[in-house]
Amino acid sequence: MERKSIQIVLPNILTISRLVVIPLLIGSFYMAKYWSMWPVAVIFVCASITDFLDGYLARYWSTQSRFGAIMDPIADKIIVITTIVMLINFQIIDKFTIMPALIIICREILISGLREYAAKEGIVLHVTYAAKIKTAIQMLALLMLIIFSNGIFSVVFLWFAAVISTYSALKYCRNILSS
Repeated sequence: MERKSIQIVLPNILTISRLVVIPLLIGSFYMAKYWSMWPVAVIFVCASITDFLDGYLARYWSTQSRFGAIMDPIADKIIVITTIVMLINFQIIDKFTIMPALIIICREILISGLREYAAKEGIVLHVTYAAKIKTAIQMLALLMLIIFSNGIFSVVFLWFAAVISTYSALKYCRNILSS
Protein backbone atom coordinates (compact mmCIF):
# COMPACT_ATOMS: atom_id res chain seq x y z
CA MET A 1 0.00 0.00 0.00
CA GLU A 2 1.48 3.35 -0.93
CA ARG A 3 2.08 6.04 1.68
CA LYS A 4 -0.87 8.28 0.75
CA SER A 5 -3.28 5.32 1.01
CA ILE A 6 -1.95 4.46 4.46
CA GLN A 7 -2.38 8.09 5.55
CA ILE A 8 -6.01 8.04 4.46
CA VAL A 9 -6.87 4.60 5.85
CA LEU A 10 -4.84 4.24 9.08
CA PRO A 11 -6.76 6.77 11.22
CA ASN A 12 -10.04 5.06 10.29
CA ILE A 13 -8.59 1.61 11.01
CA LEU A 14 -7.57 2.85 14.46
CA THR A 15 -11.09 4.13 15.07
CA ILE A 16 -12.62 0.83 13.94
CA SER A 17 -10.16 -1.09 16.15
CA ARG A 18 -11.75 0.51 19.22
CA LEU A 19 -15.10 -0.93 18.18
CA VAL A 20 -13.65 -4.33 17.31
CA VAL A 21 -11.93 -4.63 20.68
CA ILE A 22 -15.21 -4.25 22.66
CA PRO A 23 -15.92 -8.02 22.90
CA LEU A 24 -12.32 -8.59 23.98
CA LEU A 25 -12.64 -5.88 26.63
CA ILE A 26 -15.87 -7.40 27.94
CA GLY A 27 -14.38 -10.90 27.93
CA SER A 28 -11.28 -9.70 29.76
CA PHE A 29 -13.46 -8.42 32.61
CA TYR A 30 -14.86 -11.93 33.05
CA MET A 31 -11.38 -13.48 32.86
CA ALA A 32 -10.20 -11.00 35.50
CA LYS A 33 -12.27 -12.94 38.04
CA TYR A 34 -9.76 -15.75 37.62
CA TRP A 35 -6.55 -13.86 36.86
CA SER A 36 -6.29 -10.14 37.40
CA MET A 37 -7.47 -6.80 36.04
CA TRP A 38 -4.19 -6.22 34.18
CA PRO A 39 -5.43 -7.63 30.85
CA VAL A 40 -8.46 -5.33 31.14
CA ALA A 41 -6.13 -2.41 31.83
CA VAL A 42 -3.89 -3.25 28.85
CA ILE A 43 -6.84 -3.49 26.46
CA PHE A 44 -8.33 -0.26 27.80
CA VAL A 45 -4.99 1.57 27.51
CA CYS A 46 -4.56 0.35 23.93
CA ALA A 47 -8.05 1.58 23.06
CA SER A 48 -7.28 4.93 24.71
CA ILE A 49 -4.04 5.27 22.76
CA THR A 50 -5.85 4.58 19.47
CA ASP A 51 -8.26 7.38 20.39
CA PHE A 52 -5.36 9.81 20.59
CA LEU A 53 -3.55 8.43 17.55
CA ASP A 54 -6.43 8.35 15.08
CA GLY A 55 -7.22 12.03 15.47
CA TYR A 56 -3.59 13.07 15.69
CA LEU A 57 -2.61 11.19 12.52
CA ALA A 58 -5.66 12.43 10.58
CA ARG A 59 -4.83 16.04 11.49
CA TYR A 60 -1.07 15.60 10.95
CA TRP A 61 -1.57 14.09 7.50
CA SER A 62 -4.54 16.40 6.74
CA THR A 63 -6.66 13.35 5.96
CA GLN A 64 -9.67 14.00 8.19
CA SER A 65 -12.69 12.15 6.84
CA ARG A 66 -16.42 12.38 7.39
CA PHE A 67 -16.32 8.73 8.52
CA GLY A 68 -13.68 9.54 11.15
CA ALA A 69 -15.51 12.67 12.30
CA ILE A 70 -18.66 10.62 12.91
CA MET A 71 -17.21 7.31 14.11
CA ASP A 72 -14.40 8.55 16.37
CA PRO A 73 -16.72 10.10 18.99
CA ILE A 74 -19.05 7.10 18.74
CA ALA A 75 -16.14 4.69 19.35
CA ASP A 76 -15.03 6.80 22.33
CA LYS A 77 -18.50 6.77 23.84
CA ILE A 78 -18.91 3.02 23.35
CA ILE A 79 -15.55 2.25 25.02
CA VAL A 80 -16.33 4.56 27.95
CA ILE A 81 -19.91 3.36 28.47
CA THR A 82 -18.99 -0.32 28.06
CA THR A 83 -16.20 0.05 30.61
CA ILE A 84 -18.49 1.85 33.07
CA VAL A 85 -21.18 -0.83 32.70
CA MET A 86 -18.62 -3.59 33.27
CA LEU A 87 -17.22 -1.78 36.31
CA ILE A 88 -20.78 -1.54 37.67
CA ASN A 89 -21.40 -5.20 36.85
CA PHE A 90 -18.32 -6.24 38.82
CA GLN A 91 -19.21 -3.84 41.66
CA ILE A 92 -16.09 -1.74 41.28
CA ILE A 93 -18.38 1.20 40.66
CA ASP A 94 -20.74 0.99 43.61
CA LYS A 95 -22.96 3.19 45.75
CA PHE A 96 -20.21 5.81 46.20
CA THR A 97 -19.31 6.09 42.54
CA ILE A 98 -22.56 5.32 40.74
CA MET A 99 -23.65 8.97 40.52
CA PRO A 100 -20.58 10.28 38.64
CA ALA A 101 -20.69 7.17 36.42
CA LEU A 102 -24.33 7.88 35.53
CA ILE A 103 -23.55 11.55 34.88
CA ILE A 104 -20.86 10.47 32.41
CA ILE A 105 -23.18 7.98 30.67
CA CYS A 106 -25.99 10.55 30.44
CA ARG A 107 -23.60 13.15 29.05
CA GLU A 108 -22.40 10.76 26.37
CA ILE A 109 -25.97 9.94 25.29
CA LEU A 110 -26.98 13.63 25.36
CA ILE A 111 -24.06 14.67 23.17
CA SER A 112 -24.81 11.85 20.70
CA GLY A 113 -28.35 13.18 20.42
CA LEU A 114 -27.11 16.75 20.03
CA ARG A 115 -24.73 15.67 17.27
CA GLU A 116 -27.58 13.98 15.42
CA TYR A 117 -29.81 17.04 15.82
CA ALA A 118 -27.01 19.35 14.68
CA ALA A 119 -26.33 17.21 11.61
CA LYS A 120 -30.01 17.28 10.63
CA GLU A 121 -30.05 21.06 11.03
CA GLY A 122 -26.86 21.45 9.01
CA ILE A 123 -24.92 22.66 12.05
CA VAL A 124 -21.29 21.63 12.25
CA LEU A 125 -20.54 20.62 15.83
CA HIS A 126 -16.78 20.68 16.20
CA VAL A 127 -15.06 18.82 19.01
CA THR A 128 -14.21 21.32 21.71
CA TYR A 129 -10.98 21.49 23.66
CA ALA A 130 -13.04 20.82 26.80
CA ALA A 131 -14.34 17.60 25.20
CA LYS A 132 -10.79 16.43 24.46
CA ILE A 133 -9.77 17.09 28.07
CA LYS A 134 -12.96 15.36 29.22
CA THR A 135 -12.14 12.23 27.23
CA ALA A 136 -8.60 12.08 28.60
CA ILE A 137 -9.80 12.52 32.19
CA GLN A 138 -12.61 9.98 31.75
CA MET A 139 -10.19 7.41 30.39
CA LEU A 140 -7.68 8.09 33.16
CA ALA A 141 -10.40 7.81 35.81
CA LEU A 142 -11.66 4.53 34.35
CA LEU A 143 -8.14 3.15 34.12
CA MET A 144 -7.57 4.05 37.77
CA LEU A 145 -10.79 2.22 38.69
CA ILE A 146 -9.70 -0.81 36.66
CA ILE A 147 -6.29 -0.95 38.36
CA PHE A 148 -6.98 0.36 41.86
CA SER A 149 -10.68 -0.44 42.22
CA ASN A 150 -12.51 2.31 44.08
CA GLY A 151 -9.62 3.75 46.06
CA ILE A 152 -9.80 7.41 47.04
CA PHE A 153 -7.86 8.73 44.03
CA SER A 154 -9.95 6.66 41.63
CA VAL A 155 -13.15 8.01 43.15
CA VAL A 156 -11.87 11.60 43.10
CA PHE A 157 -10.85 11.26 39.43
CA LEU A 158 -14.23 9.78 38.52
CA TRP A 159 -16.03 12.71 40.17
CA PHE A 160 -13.65 15.11 38.42
CA ALA A 161 -14.43 13.38 35.11
CA ALA A 162 -18.16 13.83 35.81
CA VAL A 163 -17.68 17.55 36.50
CA ILE A 164 -15.61 18.03 33.32
CA SER A 165 -18.17 15.96 31.39
CA THR A 166 -20.96 18.25 32.58
CA TYR A 167 -18.97 21.36 31.70
CA SER A 168 -18.21 19.98 28.24
CA ALA A 169 -21.89 19.13 27.67
CA LEU A 170 -22.91 22.65 28.65
CA LYS A 171 -20.43 24.08 26.13
CA TYR A 172 -21.91 21.90 23.38
CA CYS A 173 -25.43 22.97 24.35
CA ARG A 174 -24.40 26.63 24.24
CA ASN A 175 -22.78 26.12 20.81
CA ILE A 176 -25.97 24.54 19.45
CA LEU A 177 -28.23 27.21 20.91
CA SER A 178 -26.08 29.98 19.47
CA SER A 179 -26.06 28.43 15.96
